[in-house]
Amino acid sequence: LKYLKLPLPELREAVVGMDTQRLPPASVETLQGILPTTEEATELAAEVTKKSAQGPLQLSDAEQFVLQISTVPLLHERVNCWLFCLRFGDCCMDVSNLLNTVDLAISALQNCSAFFDVLSIILSVGNLLNRNTDRVAKGFPLAELPSVVATKSVDGQATLLEFVVLHVLRRAPDLAAFVTQLGPCAAARQVAMREIHAEIDELAARVTAIRTQLLPKAMELACATASAPATTTTRAATALSPPAPGAAPTAAAAAADEPKSEGNTGKASPTTPEQTSGVVVADALVSSMHDFLAGAEPRVLALQARA
Repeated sequence: LKYLKLPLPELREAVVGMDTQRLPPASVETLQGILPTTEEATELAAEVTKKSAQGPLQLSDAEQFVLQISTVPLLHERVNCWLFCLRFGDCCMDVSNLLNTVDLAISALQNCSAFFDVLSIILSVGNLLNRNTDRVAKGFPLAELPSVVATKSVDGQATLLEFVVLHVLRRAPDLAAFVTQLGPCAAARQVAMREIHAEIDELAARVTAIRTQLLPKAMELACATASAPATTTTRAATALSPPAPGAAPTAAAAAADEPKSEGNTGKASPTTPEQTSGVVVADALVSSMHDFLAGAEPRVLALQARA
């Protein structure tokens, strides 16, 4: 809590508003690690409600944090989604940079005519060695290039690779420059395409989960919160947050002080601050997810197409 450097009401507001100026990514990551579980928040709220009836309470900073932060609807889903949204751009950039490395290597290979000439020499030598057999070929897969090193002379003193190198240096020395033209291939060797595919699949799965799981829950919450009664947790948190001097009384306090008239018996009660806050939080979450998905889904599709 000291690392976050925000008073509890401001911390809650920052979470509600997904305010990265007050809570930068590093702080959001810290917050994610200290969020109370639903069970912890419920047990503490029940204990506070019970003991508050016996007199004033002195709660620790941690207990006040639990009561305040747990009033944010969809707290864990919200913070996890927020942190993923903050990291998403960097994750996509990392994957894109790796794909750029591979693309540069592919382009270097495709545009290096000397490399293809060397491959033709290797094919010709191989066919010469395999003459009068059914192994004479019109081409070979690049995956078989290591066999150039494995194939040795009868006495075992030289390899096919060494023979090809000597042949190129003596008959076509200009072709030897192909090595310098394939510089990008060295960096591409460090790229594992399986890991790239796994990273893209993970991004796609999490974006899909936001679309199909979290967004519907947030939209349902936005519709339901306005008419839902305040929970034990929100009542406990509200009890610990008296209005500032000179501030207008809360709706709950006003309702308690207002004389009850017979005509009002059985009528709907006014919307509580907790209910109003819940609607704002849910609406902000829905809006944030819509904005995120509008940019994230096309980026994931583009990465899938490139990979």
